Amino acid sequence: MSENPLQVPFECTCCGVCCTLHQALVELHEVGKISEFLGITQDHFIEIYADKRWKVSEKILLKHNAPGGCVFLSKKDDLSLCSIHKVKPSVCRSWESSLARKECRQGLSNKLGVSVGQLGHLSGATKGTQPLNSPMNNH
Repeated sequence: MSENPLQVPFECTCCGVCCTLHQALVELHEVGKISEFLGITQDHFIEIYADKRWKVSEKILLKHNAPGGCVFLSKKDDLSLCSIHKVKPSVCRSWESSLARKECRQGLSNKLGVSVGQLGHLSGATKGTQPLNSPMNNH
């Protein structure tokens, strides 16, 4: 039996859709690593970057900037990149790009001008890259 093409992971296209639609939940032990990377204290990190609406003490929810997007999402040329990539939260590192994810389908449409059919078939023009033929690599 062949593998469902919608479930096959592909290399991240750095479209930024997932980082715009979702707020990352950060484990407290990860706050220390990120704080150290940024050169600030954990308390200062929480003061600046934590969404105060989240009231669970075991994790913090990262803020989004207006009009939307993770506070650590940066743009370079046509790429959406994580400014703390080396220490980004586990929830972000574990994200697998696939056609099964509506965020990835939206990103492929926005960035490459392709749409995805129900069975995983791509249609439309691509804008230079072949993200689905590359090994998975989360940015």
